[in-house]
Amino acid sequence: MEHWGTAAGIVILIVSGYQIHNREGLPAIRLHFLGLFLTLLFGGYFTADFFISRKYRELFPNIKDIIDGTIKKYLLRIKSKETGKYLSSQKASFLLFGIIGGLILITGIIKLIPLYGHLPFNLLKSATTIHDIAAWALAVLLAVHILLAIVWAAYRPLLLSWFNGRDPSGDLSAANKPAIPKLKTKIQENNKPIQQK
Repeated sequence: MEHWGTAAGIVILIVSGYQIHNREGLPAIRLHFLGLFLTLLFGGYFTADFFISRKYRELFPNIKDIIDGTIKKYLLRIKSKETGKYLSSQKASFLLFGIIGGLILITGIIKLIPLYGHLPFNLLKSATTIHDIAAWALAVLLAVHILLAIVWAAYRPLLLSWFNGRDPSGDLSAANKPAIPKLKTKIQENNKPIQQK
């Protein structure tokens, strides 16, 4: 639930941010704050659960995750062994989403300061530029995230399960159980190197 609530908030923020950039007025600003509310609500729930459950190793990528599971896997097409609940590329994208999202949040807060007090114009201008660049980077990252989920053959069996949370293998006895272990096995099978004859 927190994944889709945060995703909805981010999409609203991107669309309304583009409208604000094009000076489309008060409705765009209100929509932007609705997107911010949804993102902070669901993202805050995810973050609180992350810290309370101490999922540090489960979600934070190490250097091997970043190099083997992302750079080698997607850019060099070298297979890597996946371990744990989340794929290495998922952990790396989680970190990147967090960094960019944090940058957007901080610069957004800076942009609000002139409503309540004085802020030097150059600082406001710099914060706005960084905010806009980070927002575009987030939009590109989100597009790549969705594109890889749809186009990457190993992930296709997972698409429906991402919406309904059910096991894509068709095992009805496991229909209401999390499907992660079976999904990881399916992904690993689909990512095995092709034998040359």
